[in-house]
Amino acid sequence: MRATKIIATLGPATSAPERIEALLRVGVDTVRLNFSHGSHDDHARLVELVRETSYKLNRHVAVLQDLQGPRIRTGPLKGRGPVELRLGEELLIRHRCYHPLLEPVLALFKGLAHVTGGGLPGKVPSILPDNLAAEFNLGSWNVPPIFTAVQARGQVSDPEMFRVFNMGLGMVAVCDQETVATVLDTVPDTQVVGSIIPRTGNPQVNLV
Repeated sequence: MRATKIIATLGPATSAPERIEALLRVGVDTVRLNFSHGSHDDHARLVELVRETSYKLNRHVAVLQDLQGPRIRTGPLKGRGPVELRLGEELLIRHRCYHPLLEPVLALFKGLAHVTGGGLPGKVPSILPDNLAAEFNLGSWNVPPIFTAVQARGQVSDPEMFRVFNMGLGMVAVCDQETVATVLDTVPDTQVVGSIIPRTGNPQVNLV
């Protein structure tokens, strides 16, 4: 019996019945549902599709629920002045939902990496073939002050910061050079931060 389990996240690109069946046929043992996005009705529909498909293929497939963390929301700010957040409070602020922003140009992307735990070196290789690498130009985007504070408070090295945190790049998108202008004009807060290059060594993510 195989000890390793294969987990696949169900999202917009993998929620159709035929896509779910294809995933299970190639060996997926567990499907993950991200409860930070979508409605309960959406998740219930996906669970039912997984159950129907696993029964059809005579396979036992687990469903992993990735539950939301705490949300922090504020009403009108007193005096409309700045609010000081302590380090721990700012770390609990929920990230933005990217799908509505990216949906108008989804067809233009060759790959999308949602950069959470694992940072750029841990997440970006999942969308690259073995013969290509991603080169990120340090200084081409603004690193949020929260990461500077974490690094100073914890005395964390630069390589470790990039290995653990996204350093301000929550979503990395790969597209053809010809469609870059369209993406920049359509999606708010986007910028070119690097390029895809031939892979010449072991690292598949280079920070230069």
